[in-house]
Amino acid sequence: MQLGIPLLRQTDNLLREEAKRVTKESKNLELFYGSVDYDRLVVEVNKLARGIFDSRAAQFIPSREAEARQSRHDLYAVIENQPHLKRRLAAISRESVGRWIAHEVKRSARRILPGHLAHVISGQPLRDLTWLAKRLLASSRYRVSHAMVRSDLYLNWRYYQTGTLAKASPMTTTTQLMRAIATSS
Repeated sequence: MQLGIPLLRQTDNLLREEAKRVTKESKNLELFYGSVDYDRLVVEVNKLARGIFDSRAAQFIPSREAEARQSRHDLYAVIENQPHLKRRLAAISRESVGRWIAHEVKRSARRILPGHLAHVISGQPLRDLTWLAKRLLASSRYRVSHAMVRSDLYLNWRYYQTGTLAKASPMTTTTQLMRAIATSS
């Protein structure tokens, strides 16, 4: 698999990189894996491709599944406890969801993004995370921050349209891919 194709870092890492950049902790955004991390990843992928499924891989899949379940559970809990939100989201048609997201981002982004930041920057008070979210959202250059907010809004809307998130969660999709790789050997 040594094709030299640049590999994008995981979403949480990209968000952390954007936060470092906006606070001037870093001058550059490290969007792609460096050579050392890339080489390690190539080794792991080659092992899986040869059917070598070690204990690290065996632990990784269940941990990703648990994280995906917890993510869905947390989202269900938030939505189910807000009947007014439930009614509002259920009334938005597929044709108008894009316009709704564009409008809602302006209204809700500063409340949504601090939750994601808390996940990748531990130990920071909500006030600091909110300040950081405002800084990230003030510039279109921080695309991951903006995308995470839009994704949350879309997943909330989708849940009310379909009643499920199982196939919409990026974490679930990645986990299903890893399970397929592991079980195909």
